[in-house]
Amino acid sequence: MKTESPFHEININVNNVKDILEVVLKSYADNPVFCFKRENEISRKYKEEFYLDVKQIGNVFHNMFEKGSHIALLGKTSYEWLACYFGIMNSENVVIPLDRELPNDELREVVEFSDAVCILYDDSCLEKIRFLEKCLKQSVKYISIQPIEGQKCVWDIVDAIKNTGVWEGEPKASDVAEIVFTSGTTGKSKGCMITHGNLACNAMNCSRLIQLTNKDRALSILPVSHTFEISAGILTPLCCGVTICINESLKYLVPNMLNYRPTVMAVVPLIVETFYKNIWREIKKYKKLKRTKLIMNLTWLLYKCHIDIRRRVFSPIIDRFGGELRVLVVGGAYMEPRIIKDFAKLGITIIQGYGITECAPVVSSNTDKLIKYNSVGKVVNNTRVKIVDGEILVKGPIVMKGYYKNKQATEEAFDEGWFKTGDLGYLDSDDYLYITGRKKNLIILNNGENISTEYLERKILLLSYVKEVVVYERDGKIQAEVLLDTESEGANERIAEDIVKLNKKMPDYMKIANIFIRKEEFEKTSTSKIKRNVKG
Repeated sequence: MKTESPFHEININVNNVKDILEVVLKSYADNPVFCFKRENEISRKYKEEFYLDVKQIGNVFHNMFEKGSHIALLGKTSYEWLACYFGIMNSENVVIPLDRELPNDELREVVEFSDAVCILYDDSCLEKIRFLEKCLKQSVKYISIQPIEGQKCVWDIVDAIKNTGVWEGEPKASDVAEIVFTSGTTGKSKGCMITHGNLACNAMNCSRLIQLTNKDRALSILPVSHTFEISAGILTPLCCGVTICINESLKYLVPNMLNYRPTVMAVVPLIVETFYKNIWREIKKYKKLKRTKLIMNLTWLLYKCHIDIRRRVFSPIIDRFGGELRVLVVGGAYMEPRIIKDFAKLGITIIQGYGITECAPVVSSNTDKLIKYNSVGKVVNNTRVKIVDGEILVKGPIVMKGYYKNKQATEEAFDEGWFKTGDLGYLDSDDYLYITGRKKNLIILNNGENISTEYLERKILLLSYVKEVVVYERDGKIQAEVLLDTESEGANERIAEDIVKLNKKMPDYMKIANIFIRKEEFEKTSTSKIKRNVKG
């Protein structure tokens, strides 16, 4: 018997970024497309303003550069950044989204390697721009995306040529829209050539995961230089008429959640885990742990019987997130199933998926119709996945064109048209995907046994007082380096005892030989992934 698809039906058909802009004009009613702060006041941009801004910026870059030119974009999440991002693509040029957290030397390498002819920037990156002006080998134009004294601003150029007419381009699905550099958690980053078709396909696929309408509000909190935020946090809301509220900095996350009252957010596991720990810390503070767990189980039982009072009962907790949050879309790393289940008991759905930059990025996802807690979801539409020697291979319109100026890496990454993700996993009979680890992180012992470092890390992270962990091999033995929660009483003494208990449940070859306690957090990428090659 044919089972019902967990994906929603949509009336969206887009092939490029220009098509998505046309959808924006149709999807939004009188609600704003973007909300953001200006001088402590909330500003709003509606569909006609946004559409015109993108067209006029596209006109600027069409006039300034030859088609297909590479234009770098450096700055924090802002309306101006997003308008320029879409404007560059709409001009049939290529965006190079730069990670503003990159060290200066790495940033210089990326700019030079990407053959950028222009760098757009905001006031948060002035120091980096001064460094690039002195050190770059190639000649580039520097243009600010917001008014900065003494700097040429893109909006001044828009004003100067806005009466000359607006150029109408038509990017092809196969055209490169952006070159995104991988975060480089274990080595040097590579430039992924993401096409208009890749982005459009991802936008349609992500629009099928959750039932979104123009009454929803999304809060954008992740770096827009990464494909997960662009796909799940920007393109998908735009296709569904959702108002996108811009969080200017993580330090303002809590007040912005209270101000904007989001219904949906794209996040990484670290943010969810922080929410989770804060909730339980508060519950324990008021000595309501047993009572809360009992009520959670009772309301969950009622929910299973089609009586849903979760959000009413736990409204004091939901009010901490603005009172209307109902869905968290999680990507970038594995999310512990027990956390997903506990949030569900509170009335907040966590949608976990799996993606990789080279697939722009979403390969599989759970949906708000069906969740398998241990899985990263069902393979998305028009995409095929197969497992070869434990490795996940992907084929379909979401897969990148290749690595920029790296023919060898491109050839090594593909096997007869199948992209080799480097991730390990398996599929169940319903085409749901399960991740077991990263191929390059496998520990291969002298006796031939293969050990997934991620598997052991997840086991250790179940200890409530462990904040971060990296497992690795040294001298034929398994080592674990941990960062402990200093607010947890006796954590330093408990860790050794708990590792002994964990080892008793493991086969001999998986036992952890040594534990090292860190005093500082691991170095991370801008999407909060630990850089595994940087250990204490």
